[in-house]
Parts: sequence; structure tokens; C-alpha cells
Amino acid sequence: MSKNEKQQGGPQAEAPKMCKSEGCREKPSKFGFCKTHYELYMAGVIKGDGSKPIDYEQKLSQYMKQKQKQAA
Repeated sequence: MSKNEKQQGGPQAEAPKMCKSEGCREKPSKFGFCKTHYELYMAGVIKGDGSKPIDYEQKLSQYMKQKQKQAA
């Protein structure tokens, strides 16, 4: 290959068209999650692949209590 020839890149990774979270159809904004699910991911309520952990209900209730305290 000579210096004048341009290298063609391989297949580009397409951006996800929907949020990774189960059942969500919103457009992703960060790390493949929509804004709402990104906050839940950062708080540890949902996993990185968008699935719910075994103790999802417990984590969600703790997260909601914490959000209520912050709002008050």
C-alpha cells in the first residue's frame, strides 16, 4: 500500500437506537441508557447490560427514599 492510498476503516459501530433497559424505547443519551435509566445505572439499581439484579426491588426502594430526602 502506498502513502497516497487512503486506508478504509472497518465497519463502524452503530449507536444504539433504544435504551438498554428492559422494555424502554426511549433514545439513549449516555452509555446506551436514556436519562432516567442512566441515573438508575449510576446509582447501582440496574446492571450495565440493562437487566435487573436479584435485589432490584430493595435497591429501587432505597433509591426512591434517597431521592425523596434530596427533594425535601
